[in-house]
Amino acid sequence: MDIEHFLGVEKAAGKVDSEGVFTIDLAKARRKLGKFQFNDPSFYLLKIVQAAVSGGATKVDLRTTRSSLTLCFDSPSPIGELQTMLSAFANPLEAPQGPLRYLAMGFNASLVSDPKEVQLAWWTEGEGSALTAIGEELTVTNAPPRPNNAPVGGHLTLFTVLKEKTAWLTAGATAAEVTTVRKFCGYAPVEVRIDGRRLEDCLPKAESAPWLATFSEPFHLVERAQADATGGISVARPSLKKRQLGESGWIRKTRKAETFCVQPVADNSSPVRCRSAYSLPLALRGRDRIKLICDGIQVASVSVCENGAGASAVMTADHLSFDVSGFGLIRDEKFDELVKEAQAAWKAMAQSVRPDVRFLKSTVVPREKKESHDRSMQSVGSGGLGCLTSFILLEVLPTLPNDVTAAIFFGVPVVAGVLPRLRKRTNSHKRLKDAVIHRLDELAAQSWPKS
Repeated sequence: MDIEHFLGVEKAAGKVDSEGVFTIDLAKARRKLGKFQFNDPSFYLLKIVQAAVSGGATKVDLRTTRSSLTLCFDSPSPIGELQTMLSAFANPLEAPQGPLRYLAMGFNASLVSDPKEVQLAWWTEGEGSALTAIGEELTVTNAPPRPNNAPVGGHLTLFTVLKEKTAWLTAGATAAEVTTVRKFCGYAPVEVRIDGRRLEDCLPKAESAPWLATFSEPFHLVERAQADATGGISVARPSLKKRQLGESGWIRKTRKAETFCVQPVADNSSPVRCRSAYSLPLALRGRDRIKLICDGIQVASVSVCENGAGASAVMTADHLSFDVSGFGLIRDEKFDELVKEAQAAWKAMAQSVRPDVRFLKSTVVPREKKESHDRSMQSVGSGGLGCLTSFILLEVLPTLPNDVTAAIFFGVPVVAGVLPRLRKRTNSHKRLKDAVIHRLDELAAQSWPKS
């Protein structure tokens, strides 16, 4: 049956109650999508996640085996009727921007690697329909039974891909998809689970710099999130345990390699739903970068200053412009405004934390560990030598009073063992504070940040 004839009949009838095999030219649809190429074939699954997030899902659940995957999500309303589904799948780039277009693009792109079967099923309350692609044929049938572990009632969508099994000594056929979702979906504003485990991302890891190596292990100097209940991203909330309130935010009391200063956020939940999040590394050197999140996935990571402070930002990009793939950023005036917003936040963070640098402590670096070990070994050696010395003195001077004898017996080893400990230690904390203040002043003199 021809798809155009089918759609014409169903539109006239006003109801879809047919099932069968339709001659949608899926190869032609993929050729239309061929005007762009995803960086990785597994990126098709990111489009399905975007469909879920933009469609109002509260949870995205990915389940995998070595040869299959299923991605399930809820929605407040159906993604689309069967008629609109078929039209979108035949012409994905002509579908309106939104969840249906994401679904059509992801479904078609999933067929590039020639899986055994791809199916999209959806349910409204108890009833549902399914589209199944095997080769170039698209079959429309009634949906299979609603999954037992799915929420009762409401709208539910299930995307399934079956692949050829791989050898047991090699990575599973779905390993690339799992890696992709874990890498690019951690900032989604909805709950994302991979095989039962919740995915949650912190801000990008703080990088080091050559000058920092002798001072401390790297960690974030300042971290800030602009909480927003309707924001398009979420980040793990830093712990406020063992912290005290400083002038610029909550500063740590311990030397653990975590964020030094957490600037207040209104949201007490974890993860924090926000519009943007920022961080400055302790090194205060490196490339300034912005991660852009659009409908729940990271679509770009952009360098905005090569010689900056190593600052990071995670920001929503729903209002920015991209090419037809959704991954090619168009750097226009809106993007320039976003960069200025990030730079203003970084500058404010650097200025605000300066008064609290006096409380900054370095982590334990290898040099300090070696000094501590050397002092311990010297104490043990000196204590042993002191014991030997006291025995010699007591043998040479046997007629000493009892109190003098006791003082020699106990005092000489103790003094000998303590003396190495009294040797002046390297003051790594003061050196680090002075270096950080110097770098903050240097950045201010350079009029950082700048494009």
